Amino acid sequence: MVWRTTYAEVNKENGWEDKDNWILTDRTQVNELSGEEPKQQLVIGLDFGTAYTKVVIGEQRIKYAVPFQHFSSEDNPFLLPSKLAIINQQEECLFGDITNSVQIIDDLKMRFLNRDFSEVSKVYIASYIALVLRFVRGWLLDTHRAVYKGRQLNWMVNIGLPTANYDDEELSKAYGDIVQTAWGISVLPGPITIPRVREYLYKIVIHPEKIPEPYASRFLNRDLITPLPEFAVQLAGYVRSPRRQESLHLLIDVGAGTFDITSFNIYRDRESGEDLYPIFANEVKQLGVRFLLAHREAKIEGCKPLFSPFGAIPQDNEFSRSAGIELEELESIDRSFESNVSKLILEVLQYTKEKRYRIYTQWQNGVPTFYCGGGASVDFYRIIFRKFEERSPPFKFTRIRLDAPEDLEHPGLPENTYDRLSVAYGLSHDPFDIGEIRKKSEVPDEEDPEHKDKLCPRCNGSGGPTGGCLACNGSGWIKGT
Repeated sequence: MVWRTTYAEVNKENGWEDKDNWILTDRTQVNELSGEEPKQQLVIGLDFGTAYTKVVIGEQRIKYAVPFQHFSSEDNPFLLPSKLAIINQQEECLFGDITNSVQIIDDLKMRFLNRDFSEVSKVYIASYIALVLRFVRGWLLDTHRAVYKGRQLNWMVNIGLPTANYDDEELSKAYGDIVQTAWGISVLPGPITIPRVREYLYKIVIHPEKIPEPYASRFLNRDLITPLPEFAVQLAGYVRSPRRQESLHLLIDVGAGTFDITSFNIYRDRESGEDLYPIFANEVKQLGVRFLLAHREAKIEGCKPLFSPFGAIPQDNEFSRSAGIELEELESIDRSFESNVSKLILEVLQYTKEKRYRIYTQWQNGVPTFYCGGGASVDFYRIIFRKFEERSPPFKFTRIRLDAPEDLEHPGLPENTYDRLSVAYGLSHDPFDIGEIRKKSEVPDEEDPEHKDKLCPRCNGSGGPTGGCLACNGSGWIKGT
C-alpha cells in the first residue's frame, strides 16, 4: 500500500509530476506470495552521510544505484540531502527541502557522531531512515517489477560506519538498532509521523510480538542489519579489479562535516582466499566542507553565510568573488585550517610508519591513496593533496582513482563522481563477501622498548609477500613477550 495523502499535497505545492505511485510504500514484495516462490536476496547499501544519503541495492548479478527523483541534489540524482522535513501540525515527515515545512532537521548524522543518543535524536533519525527505506524498496519494486515478480525477496541492510568509530561498540550498536527500528516502522501501514515513530521506537525491537500480521513477518532480525566501516566497503570495486595492489594504502574521505583518513593493508589470505584489511591508523575530525566554510565566514569581517553544504560546493575563485575579497586574502585566511588538515594527515602517516608498517620499500614510491567524498573535489583540499603528491618519500601520495564497477547500474551519474557512490556500492554486497576487517585495536602496536627491533620470525622482517604475513599483519615485526 502507498500512503500518498501527504505526498499528493506536497506534489501540488512543489510542482512535481504526480506519477510516482510507489513512493513511500510499506511493501517489501512485488506481489502476494504463496510461499513456494524461489528466494532472492537483496542487500540495501545505506550510506547515511552528513550532507547526503546514497543508496545502492545489490544482488549477486547486478547493483542498482537508487535515484531520488525530485528530492535529490540538483546536479546528481543519486544524492539525497540528509534532511528530515516535518511538514504539518500532525508532524508528518518527508525527506529533503519541502516547501512550507513546519521544521527541517539537517544535523541528523552529526547527532550520533557527537554521541547524542537522546530519544528525540533517535526519533528524528529513525523517521528519516524509515522514509529512505520505503522509497528505495518502492523504487525497486516498481521499476524492476518484471525482474522480481514471482520471487520471495529476502532483504538485508548494511549501513556505513565512520572508520574511527568501528571500534566504538556503543555507536555501532546504535547504528544497527536505529536501522532495525526504521525498517520496522517503514513496513507498518500509515504515514510516518513523529508521534508514531516515538510510539514504536522501543516496541519494535523489544516487543515485536505485539505487532500484528502481516506486518510482523516483514520485520528484519538484527543479524540481517550490519554496520560496516566505510573505508573497507569503498574499496569493494577496487579489490575485485585488475588494478588492485596489495600492501599499504591510504583512504581520505572529505565530507560535509568530517575529514576521515585511514591507513590500512590489503592482502589476500593464501589459505582461505579471503581479503583482509588490517587498520593501521585512523582519524576523523570535523574538518570537512561545512567547517571550512564556517572558518572562512568567521574570518571575513561582516561575511554572512554564502553557501550551503547541501548545495554545489564553491571553488576558491567563486568563494572569493562572492565574499568580495582577493584570492590571495582567501589563501591567507585558509592557512590555519590548512595547517590543521595537513597536520592530521602527517600524524596518521607518521604513526603508521613508526609503529605499524615500517618497511621502507612500501613507502619509497608514494603511498597509494584514494580521495573520496564531495569535498575531495574542492580546490582547498585538492591543493593539499597535490602538495603531498609532490613531497619526497616517505610521506608522499600516489593517487589511485576509484572507477565505477561494471555491475553497477547508474544512469545519469555525472562524470568522475563514482566516488560519491563507492560506499553505498560496497555496502550493497553480502557482508561475507567483503572480507575480514581487522579493527585498529586488533592490530598490535610497538610499545615495549626492550623489544623495539624484534623481527617477525615468520617473515624475517620482510612483511611477507606483498605485505601479507599473517603473524605480523605485514608490518615486519611482532611485539615482544
